[in-house]
Amino acid sequence: MKSKLHLQSLAAIFFLIVSLGVVLTLTFAAVSGFAADANPPANDWVTLWQRSDVAMPVPVTVRVGAGELGGLGEDLENCDWQMMSTGHHQLYFQPSADRAKVAELSRLLDRVYVFLSGRNPAKPSTPIKAFLVPNERGHSRCSQSVSAMRTGEQGELPLLLTSLLHEETHLFNFAFLGRKQQNWWCGEFSCLYFQERALADAQGRDLRKELVRRLPKGPIGPLAELDRHGKDAFDEAVAAMFFLEETYGCARFNDFRRQCLASAKASNGGKLPESIFKQVFGKDSTTLDKEWRAFFGWPGISVAAKPASTDPRLETKVSYATEKASVQDIVRSLAEQAGLQYDFQKSFAQTDPVCRRWVEGVAIRDKSCRDALEEILGPVGLRYQVENGTIVLYGK
Repeated sequence: MKSKLHLQSLAAIFFLIVSLGVVLTLTFAAVSGFAADANPPANDWVTLWQRSDVAMPVPVTVRVGAGELGGLGEDLENCDWQMMSTGHHQLYFQPSADRAKVAELSRLLDRVYVFLSGRNPAKPSTPIKAFLVPNERGHSRCSQSVSAMRTGEQGELPLLLTSLLHEETHLFNFAFLGRKQQNWWCGEFSCLYFQERALADAQGRDLRKELVRRLPKGPIGPLAELDRHGKDAFDEAVAAMFFLEETYGCARFNDFRRQCLASAKASNGGKLPESIFKQVFGKDSTTLDKEWRAFFGWPGISVAAKPASTDPRLETKVSYATEKASVQDIVRSLAEQAGLQYDFQKSFAQTDPVCRRWVEGVAIRDKSCRDALEEILGPVGLRYQVENGTIVLYGK
């Protein structure tokens, strides 16, 4: 009898162990599955184009009221739209839109959110409203106050998706930065890189060769100084980011983007410190610049580099703090602290209305006048020169 009870006890213990093993296996599988979703594979450029097998949602008619889109465009408001919901988006379009193209876009759009989630420290609120505007091609933009973006309905599917990828990158930036400004590296440089690389992949183009064709004489200036040239260095910026990710891998490139965002938040969109290149990639900016040029086969000296102002007063330490002030008022104050004049009339004639743009949350403390000017002017696309002891503003 005791022997029989002993055998029954052993059987019960064995069954308990097996059951526990099954539970642990299923739990591990579930956790692993979650981790796979939270951390996309290294080659997320490929997964960006993996269509969902989910059928196209049934669209519903939605009325968009005034003021709902945070200034995205009055032409989108006070009218009816067809809207379909995906996992992370609401896709808005007019009945005249190509329904087959809209259906394909609805199967791809959430991949943009997954792609960017794996490359950013913060996420925008969902659902993100994406508008396809009839009778437009491109002209994309987004809202900083609500999760909404737009692009033209005209064009092939890859153009629409990558245009929205560009704008959604801004939305991910805003989720981290709040009311602080983007700098060039985390802002337009990143947005253009993601857009152009994804579009080249979809169209089977060799982006590296294409960038060499666009820049036959090499870049406008050193890699770490591209943000000084702003929009004049868009091709160079795409080339720089392509080089950094291809050479140092996705993980380090994503760390670089996060450091760019952190720097923008700390400086309210100011120039990126060169030390970040060393911090992330383990090499100084001069070494990275040489590697970048060799990667594309460019000459070692930038034949098109623009000389910077060399007045020694630009190294004077300045401070400035305000909740809100115009670009020109801030520049005038910084110039006075450094013992320089400011040519209001000439600067206004060349840069209005940008020079009248409001800048919020300025907190400059004991920085060189040079760095302070770059912090204010870079994000709005302006540059300066010191001419006979007087600062003059120019468009980039």
